[in-house]
Amino acid sequence: MTKLSDYAYYSDLYYKSKEKKERGITFTAFGVVLSGVSIVIVAKQKVYSNANIIMGSAAYIVGGVFINVGIPKWISNTVKENNNRAAMETCRKSNISLNYGITENGIGLILKF
Repeated sequence: MTKLSDYAYYSDLYYKSKEKKERGITFTAFGVVLSGVSIVIVAKQKVYSNANIIMGSAAYIVGGVFINVGIPKWISNTVKENNNRAAMETCRKSNISLNYGITENGIGLILKF
């Protein structure tokens, strides 16, 4: 059986892309939370110190990196997941059968697809 018509092949790709999509969502959420925390660190201080500003800026940059890694991972693997799900459905729906039956004129062939 070729890979193009193998349900298990597309199923494996589907679940791998689904896991990677979930990792992308996690990275994005962590980056958003970290960026929000950094804004709170810098903005809520009554006395601005260099340590708070550096710590807040570093947290903001790291949060931005997580967001910039997570969003493309999330989007690309969502597309892959949808494509592999469609391929799985195509593999499952391709049941073609050739049967024979008795007709008025003799024996006839019935092709179901």
